[in-house]
Amino acid sequence: MGVTLILAGAGEGKTGLLAAILKKTKAEKGRELLSQCRKELERLNVGREIPYDLPEEPPIYVDGTSLKVKYKIGYNKWYEPFSINPYYMGVGEDKEYILPYGVVFIPEIQKYAPSRKSANFPAAFGRIFEIWRHLHYDIYMDGHRGSFIDLKVRGMCTRVIDLLKQEHEYDDMGRIVKTTWYCREFKNIEDYDKYTAGNLDVYNVETTYENEGDIFKDYDSFGCAEELLPPGNAQFSMHKSMTYAEAKAKLPPEQAKFFNPVEPKSFRSGAKAAA
Repeated sequence: MGVTLILAGAGEGKTGLLAAILKKTKAEKGRELLSQCRKELERLNVGREIPYDLPEEPPIYVDGTSLKVKYKIGYNKWYEPFSINPYYMGVGEDKEYILPYGVVFIPEIQKYAPSRKSANFPAAFGRIFEIWRHLHYDIYMDGHRGSFIDLKVRGMCTRVIDLLKQEHEYDDMGRIVKTTWYCREFKNIEDYDKYTAGNLDVYNVETTYENEGDIFKDYDSFGCAEELLPPGNAQFSMHKSMTYAEAKAKLPPEQAKFFNPVEPKSFRSGAKAAA
């Protein structure tokens, strides 16, 4: 149990590794997690007027808003974890509540806990990372760089995985048959920060993770593409370069503004990007 943070650059394999760990968790610990979860719920149900429902599947969750995981586990049999929206993950009312012994996988954690919004960090969300052990949670997250993530989250990490390299093996038809991730692991974010700052004496261990088969068939590696699509009736931009003065003369105001070299107020106050 604990809080694990996987760090790597864009397209370097961190979400693939997240999906591989999810698969490994389901295969090696799924039955045990389900049993432990049900026993804990039975204990909690003693004396309750309305008992908690008992799950029929392991308490494994993934951020279903940005990562779709579904893979084959038998003949015409597929596995799909429970979905959770991190915006509604936390303590208090109007939340999604994670089952005991829940294992949660969150890609791009900087979307939900960006360091640039530290002043108004959501306490209900952060509380999960403070008291995870009380219901035996295991939380896995990935992100681009540690400094992009709010210290209230990354400071609670019990393990940091620095992804060094992703390597695929192919068959004669050019299909991926195996993926290996080469990593360096640290006990906490402080050790990771010291190491990346040049202190190579900080304790760390080199590890590898493997997935048999094509990992990209097990999850949607382009799950965030919808965020890049024009909303409503808007179209993709295909204008040629021109000065702002030329744009104002040729284009309607809602399009001419894109050629204004001055930073608009919406760039910071209304942006949805997390980092």
